[in-house]
Amino acid sequence: MVIKKAVLVWVFFIGMGLEAQSLHYVARGTLVGTIIDAKVHYKANSKRYTIRVDMKATGLIKLMSGGQIEHHSSYGSVRHGEYYAKEYKIDKTYKDIHYIRRYLFDYKKKKITKISIKWKKEKKLYENKEVLKYFAHNDILTLYHNSVKYKKKHPSGHFSVALAGAEKEGGKLILSFPAGKKLQEERNAIGEKSAAIIKVYMKRAFLSGGRGSLTFAIDKNGMAKKVILDSVKLLGKVTLKRVR
Repeated sequence: MVIKKAVLVWVFFIGMGLEAQSLHYVARGTLVGTIIDAKVHYKANSKRYTIRVDMKATGLIKLMSGGQIEHHSSYGSVRHGEYYAKEYKIDKTYKDIHYIRRYLFDYKKKKITKISIKWKKEKKLYENKEVLKYFAHNDILTLYHNSVKYKKKHPSGHFSVALAGAEKEGGKLILSFPAGKKLQEERNAIGEKSAAIIKVYMKRAFLSGGRGSLTFAIDKNGMAKKVILDSVKLLGKVTLKRVR
């Protein structure tokens, strides 16, 4: 279902910037109103980090998605300020379906193992295990934090990064860090006059034309204030805003 796949896509890269923090975000589509309520919890020190995102569909999308609820979590180590994932987990429920996907990172063997399990009314439908064709230390949740680090190394232009959870993009996403006139244009478009901007380009079936971008407005603490996802089928432009 196009909507069910699209309404939670913004979880890619919600900001992790401080040592311990809980944040609250709400997403709206121009055509359907409020669609997501989400809470982000994370802790980090000089050696380890943990991230958890709890999301639920709301409004019309709640009805259309079967009351979809998702929990995303990641934990791992910190090296020179950069996050290295050890495990990334997705736990999703809708209607009478329960689905879990785990990514396990093996740094000695340079491999990522993906485990997928699905139940219906507590009856297991399948369990699959596979090794990804590529290796990376990023997952969907760590990429935002690490992209802020990459921005310092690549102040303008495009940057390709590999991560677990982006198999549909061949394991890599393209990041862009606008500068100069382009930066000001992006700030004006998102309505944040002094924010840093990061753009992420993706190819997904739920996007009009099959491709689109996420635009992030970043505050002085390195956390996302607002995120725009362009041209989602049936939803229009999706705007995610931090409310606490």
